[in-house]
Amino acid sequence: MIKKKKLLIGLILLLCISLTTGCPKLSFISSDKEGYEMSKDLLGYLENDDAVGIKSMLCDITKSSPDTDEEILTALEFFDGKVTSRNREQIGSQESVRKGETVYLSLSSYVGDIETDKNRTYEIKFYAQVVNAENPNKVGISEIIITDEGGNECVIGAYQERY
Repeated sequence: MIKKKKLLIGLILLLCISLTTGCPKLSFISSDKEGYEMSKDLLGYLENDDAVGIKSMLCDITKSSPDTDEEILTALEFFDGKVTSRNREQIGSQESVRKGETVYLSLSSYVGDIETDKNRTYEIKFYAQVVNAENPNKVGISEIIITDEGGNECVIGAYQERY
């Protein structure tokens, strides 16, 4: 009887050890969550005239462009007011996974019907690479397009291809 209890306890202990030291966790990145967080941060930087915050979201290639600082300042002047509502959001993504690890993840985000306390309405589109194992200098937002209710556009950066 005691041998059976020891054997059972040993088997349970062995099972617990094998379960806790089994396969490594696979990486998973939610493009919806990433896109939503990025759009929330971007809108916060726009409404608070935070040029440094916007620049921190950009990929290295876009940051290093000689026109980027001027484009950001123009966008901050273009976007007028504090966000009071945003009604539509769509996120598209493309992903490549190798051996359970995400090696490429890009997203395009659209936020529409953005209303501000200055009675202005905007829509924003942006393109970002969240993961790019082969070209890490492309990780971040490469292009932001802000359009007002009259169809006028303000653009920061330029779209970057994967390679």
